[in-house]
Amino acid sequence: MGKPPHHRVTEWIAGKAALLLDPAEREVVCGDLAESGASDARVLVEILGLVARRQAACWSEWRPWGTLFLVVLPLGLILSLMSRLWADGTSVTAWMYAGHWDESFLHDPGLRADIVRVTAVTIRLYFLLVFFAWTTGFAIGSWSRRTAWVNVAVFSILVFAGTADSTTVLRNDSRVFSSVVAAVVMPFAVKALLVIVPAFFGMRWSLRDQPLSVKPAFLWTVALALLTFNDARAIEMSAGYSGWKPFGPLNDGRLQLLPVVMIWPATLVLLQTARTRWRTGHESPHRAR
Repeated sequence: MGKPPHHRVTEWIAGKAALLLDPAEREVVCGDLAESGASDARVLVEILGLVARRQAACWSEWRPWGTLFLVVLPLGLILSLMSRLWADGTSVTAWMYAGHWDESFLHDPGLRADIVRVTAVTIRLYFLLVFFAWTTGFAIGSWSRRTAWVNVAVFSILVFAGTADSTTVLRNDSRVFSSVVAAVVMPFAVKALLVIVPAFFGMRWSLRDQPLSVKPAFLWTVALALLTFNDARAIEMSAGYSGWKPFGPLNDGRLQLLPVVMIWPATLVLLQTARTRWRTGHESPHRAR
């Protein structure tokens, strides 16, 4: 006979909480608790208490706080605005073409070209969004390995909550955004699938034992910078057109800083990779002796 549902939930929560411990310590703690025959509730309390103590010790260092204020907070808010605005743009485009589709569209060279152009731009922007999110997750894991799960959780909350009580100029069109799909489902799907999921995998990749080499990190940073500045205007509009304007009016020069902010995590990863490789290269001769 299987365990009651509430016991399975408690066991699942304990297992997820244990992920915040170092692998070696997690194995020892879970093994000791299993051998002790403690109840599921007791196991959960013990693991949560140990995780809280370990996390408190980790946050006494500067790296977790630096990651929080330099990466998680700014990138979480900007990616929240960016993903919502671009999702709104997709909804408007879909309403214009799919909602009024006619076979005559295919016979008009101008409309065909416009459909191809809009589709290509949308795909390019969404790929850029995925790259930003993956790089952010990688930076979170690289700079705060022991607090990566906490920081990525804060990042996820910011992505979903960053656009609360705000709007976009596109949403003035009630014909499109009276629909729950356009107003709620589409932004949620873009944030979840194109921001949270890539950030999670980027973080997981950074936590692997095999460090990133300098050349791939350099090429990734350069490619991301080129793509970013190619679509700099679209990135600036994400704050200027979203009803959330900490930077002032749209023509405020401070909006031009947003593309720079977006490549900041990749730059951090490149600098840390170069520093790690340099240190390893200088330490290895001493180890050989």
